[in-house]
Amino acid sequence: MVLKYLCGQYGSELVYYMVWPAKVNYHTFNAVIANHREAAEVNDALLVPVGEEWKDFLTLQAIFVLWF
Repeated sequence: MVLKYLCGQYGSELVYYMVWPAKVNYHTFNAVIANHREAAEVNDALLVPVGEEWKDFLTLQAIFVLWF
């Protein structure tokens, strides 16, 4: 909550940028998504769901060659 307070003091917004796990940790993807969603909700923050979009793309394409 300290970050949210500081954002309010300076007229900015707290934003969580959802990341994604390394390919070797693909099995943790849903937990990463859930953790970011919960953190944004608990802290009344904005969420940029990039990790979720990346997972959707990978699921649709079934191509992992783009992963570094």
